[in-house]
Amino acid sequence: MHKKKHKVISDGASFVRNQYPKIVGEEKDRNRTIHKLKEALDYPELCNAIDFMGKTIPKRNQQLIWGNPLPKSYSELGTLKEIPILGLYKDGRLDPVNLASELNLVLIGVRKFKYEINLFLRYKEDYERYLLTGEYTKAEAQLNKIENEICFSLWSLENRFVLKELSGKASENKEFLGYFNEVNESDAITKHLAHYLSLRAEHSLSVNRYLSDLEMSLNNIRESDTKEAFQNYYRFKLTFLNHIDFNNYGEILSIDFPHSIIDRYLTLTRVLTNLLAVSSYLEEIENDKKTFLKLYLQNRINYLIKKIDDPLLYKLKILSGDTIFPAFDIKKSLQEIKIIDNYTSGLYNLAEQELQKLLISNPTQFDLYILYIKSLIYQKKSFTPLNNVKTLQNEILYDVYKIVSVTTNPDQAALNLLRISNNITSSVLSYGITDFVYYQTKGKKERKLLSRLSYNIANPIVYDTFTEPAVQERFLEMLSEKFPNSITIEFFQERLKGLDYLLKYEQKIPEGKYKVELAQKFQESNDYVSASKEWEFLIKNYKDTIPILETSITNLFKCYLCLNQVNNCIELFVDSFFYNNHIIDKIEVEELLEKIHSNKFRNVEKNIDLPIFYTIVDADEVETHIAFELFNEQCGVEKASELLNNDKLSFNFAKFMYYLEFTCSPKVLMHSTFIDNSKERLEERLSIANFIKEKEPNNKNVASEIKSIQNILVIHQGLIDLDESKIYVNEQGILENELQEFEAIYDRFEIISGISGSKKLLWLEGGKLTTYSSQENTGLEKIEYSNNPVFDIYLELFNAVKDKFLNSQFGIVAYLSTRIRHGVLVGELRPVFETHNLITLKEGNTNRYRRNYHWDYVYNTFPSERKEQIQILLSDFASKVDGVIFDLIKKNLQVYKPEINDEGWFDYEFNSNELWYHSIVAIKSESFEDFVEGIFSVLWEKTDENLERIRNKIQGDILSQFNTYFNELEKNVYNQLGEQNSEPIRKAIKDCSTEIQTIIQKISRWFKRSEIKASDFSITELINVVVEYTNKSSWHKRLSVKRNAGFDIKIKGEYKTHFADLIRIFLENVIKHSDDAVHDLNCSISTDQDSYSNLIITITNEITNETSLETLKSVWSGNSLDTDKLLNEGKSGYHKAFKILTSDLKSSRNNCLTTSISNDGQEFSVILTINIEDLIS
Repeated sequence: MHKKKHKVISDGASFVRNQYPKIVGEEKDRNRTIHKLKEALDYPELCNAIDFMGKTIPKRNQQLIWGNPLPKSYSELGTLKEIPILGLYKDGRLDPVNLASELNLVLIGVRKFKYEINLFLRYKEDYERYLLTGEYTKAEAQLNKIENEICFSLWSLENRFVLKELSGKASENKEFLGYFNEVNESDAITKHLAHYLSLRAEHSLSVNRYLSDLEMSLNNIRESDTKEAFQNYYRFKLTFLNHIDFNNYGEILSIDFPHSIIDRYLTLTRVLTNLLAVSSYLEEIENDKKTFLKLYLQNRINYLIKKIDDPLLYKLKILSGDTIFPAFDIKKSLQEIKIIDNYTSGLYNLAEQELQKLLISNPTQFDLYILYIKSLIYQKKSFTPLNNVKTLQNEILYDVYKIVSVTTNPDQAALNLLRISNNITSSVLSYGITDFVYYQTKGKKERKLLSRLSYNIANPIVYDTFTEPAVQERFLEMLSEKFPNSITIEFFQERLKGLDYLLKYEQKIPEGKYKVELAQKFQESNDYVSASKEWEFLIKNYKDTIPILETSITNLFKCYLCLNQVNNCIELFVDSFFYNNHIIDKIEVEELLEKIHSNKFRNVEKNIDLPIFYTIVDADEVETHIAFELFNEQCGVEKASELLNNDKLSFNFAKFMYYLEFTCSPKVLMHSTFIDNSKERLEERLSIANFIKEKEPNNKNVASEIKSIQNILVIHQGLIDLDESKIYVNEQGILENELQEFEAIYDRFEIISGISGSKKLLWLEGGKLTTYSSQENTGLEKIEYSNNPVFDIYLELFNAVKDKFLNSQFGIVAYLSTRIRHGVLVGELRPVFETHNLITLKEGNTNRYRRNYHWDYVYNTFPSERKEQIQILLSDFASKVDGVIFDLIKKNLQVYKPEINDEGWFDYEFNSNELWYHSIVAIKSESFEDFVEGIFSVLWEKTDENLERIRNKIQGDILSQFNTYFNELEKNVYNQLGEQNSEPIRKAIKDCSTEIQTIIQKISRWFKRSEIKASDFSITELINVVVEYTNKSSWHKRLSVKRNAGFDIKIKGEYKTHFADLIRIFLENVIKHSDDAVHDLNCSISTDQDSYSNLIITITNEITNETSLETLKSVWSGNSLDTDKLLNEGKSGYHKAFKILTSDLKSSRNNCLTTSISNDGQEFSVILTINIEDLIS
């Protein structure tokens, strides 16, 4: 009797048996157990475990294995009750999921649903053909077929959006997104993806805008141990083409688990693609781990190939592995080889005709696009759309044509291609497009292997993807066996053998191509002299064949550089530029610039090509300025304007005009040692621009620049006038309006002082007034009085005048508040720090600073803790900067008052002896006005002393404080981030520090006595000046001001600053009362005349902050001046404006300042009514 054999239980099945209670128990236990199962078992045992679970575990408990693989509607997509965990905590730290275990779990799904995946791939190919060739009705039917026969997926959702955009139904894109959000029952992830997939499909959205919007959202993900994983997941799913490297590959696969098996398969192939074809991830890990992981990934590809018929897998296998095999359909590829051979042989017309057909049948194969466009260009043909219809394919072809032919600026075509690539990221065609753009426009090759995934691997050009010559030979040998009569394959094989083997093709292929190959072989063997001759021959004889010409210029430049022929490099570059502005775009000039720099320009000729070269390559402006100055010196001139109409010098006209228009730019002129200030610089540029206009009357750019410079000069003078009129006292206003009650006291002073007689001197002695009478040849007669009435009265009057000089509506404090403290000082200092991204605004009325998202973006790969440290440092720095500004405004730039404000810098304390002396002088006053003028002189003398001290303090103490804080911040970021990582912030600190030195010097110059000598001005001109001034002071918001000059008139120059202050107050209010989220603020300024000949200025702005609506309604009660608000800051703008209108501009107090809100509550207006009868010039 035979013994019965017991069935051997596998490790996988055993694991499931042992953990059975937990798998069918609580959800939390099941999740942890399934996680451990994935992590513990290799793929074969995992298969055994899953198979065993299928027989023994209830289906409801298997969701963490299968997810929701085949959703039957959009409502189900991404919907799961149980979501897998992203790791387990060990010793307080999250141990994340493993890439291999997550990859194995996807393979489990592929194993079960291979039929659906294969069917999807066949249907997907048809759909993409219809989409690219413009058959949108068929494309939609194919999408329906995929969803009905297989499942709904993120892929189908994405392509719904794309199809609606391309078929002219862009509005339906958003409607469909709304429908999806309404019916879909998933959590936030799927809906977030849907939102950005809809955005990505938009045909008008730039890639950069899309990326920046996404990154801002990702930075807002709440802090957690998995934040980085979710950020990388969204980047991977939404911006796959825009990144080289990703992190968290295991988490990416795990987070995608709730979506369909179609989506998970596509994510799997992208992970494989990124790791094997693009990312440096494998290069950065240890050799043993790198070898193991690469072998593992290739092993998984081999497994997938047995299950799934996906051309991408075959391409990945051959391009990333060591096995050379025909990863293509030999029969179908035979036709393409014949086309390529026609192209190689110069039979471009035949190649063109066959490629037209092939592009229609294989629209996702990017190598066909390149071949077709080059066939046209070699025939000197322009591009005509295939089948003369508007399709996405024709749009791609035309942009490729623009870039390869270099007929126009390729930048716009490149941006459009990147946008299209972004739109159709789900198609392999996008891989080829992206690499093409980055290589053609930036010379980047990191996506070269990725692009070959969109080629037919039978294309012999694919051999250059392999880095080892032996592998290249094996690949070409394999192709030769499959296509034995191909001249292209044979040519590539012979080319690999060396120069001697190449020579026999001189008569077999077109001369231009042969010469290119010959020159390249010379260059590869470092025979730069021979290579140069061949390139020079090609440039001379193939100027009308752009691909050959561009290659020749680029390589001849390299040869000249290797031969140290610096002047030849510059001449070639500049001459080529003038032949075709864009043909030099691929030339790398950094090495040449470094050679010139290291030799301090001693190794170059100082002709006109030198500064033009530096201008074209957009070199460092200081270096460009050196080239500019050296050329001018060579010509014997100090300024470029001296070259104009100089009969002794002659230049190539086109080059000279380029030099004048582009090299002699304001930023280069800024460094000229022969130009003293910005006004001289503008005048120099204006003279050059006028000369260009004379020679080129149709140059619209220069005509526009002339008008702009003229306006800037007006504004510039206006800004100078404003800066030079900060410290001001309206003496006449004080005399006429503030001192009438003191005239009687002056009369008493005059009477009492008269008793001294004309020949007596008054002396303050021991607190008593003593009189000495001097008679010739006699001794001194001494008369003593019991008190000091003259001095007492003088002191009373002096203090009264001083009070008005300082604190009245006409006094220095009022103007100091309006012209410096009320937003102006902050607007001068803070924007400098903000533009360099070192500080942010505060959150509402709190003391907490807003997050500095700029550095989050710069350091987006940093862990959350390190990014938080950066935010803390910057917030602390912002607090210190604001502290300095606050103290300046609230403490230092105030009047010194003992025991009240002993930190005030405006010190008007006088000692008795000093005032006694002035009282003696005052006795000689002819009138009350003369007496007051004398006190004004004393006060101005004191003010001048104060101002000199303030200038020194600002240039000394304040600048020193800022420098201390700069140094502290630089030291802290260096310690936190290290030398290399801290470089971006340290550069911002240094740049900001340099600019602050200039601004501090400028602010210190404000503190000089105002001597208003402004010329008469028009209201329109002044409005332009004030708008420029206000925008310059508000970096984070921008006023867009519509001017409506219904009435314009010349006003006396003495009122210029008053009008400027008036308009500035209300423009700053537009900014102050706007919503934080609104950056571009629309407003208008109109000028009219009413029936009483008053000037009416109306300033209207959109109400962007609804919460301020009620405040605005009551912001000005009207016709009542609060002196306390006039002399201080904070909700005081209207009082300052009212004072300007009534006191400085002498307008009627009745209705000179009114406000209104439109009926719909959308606009707020301020109406200023000014009597200009006495103001007109």
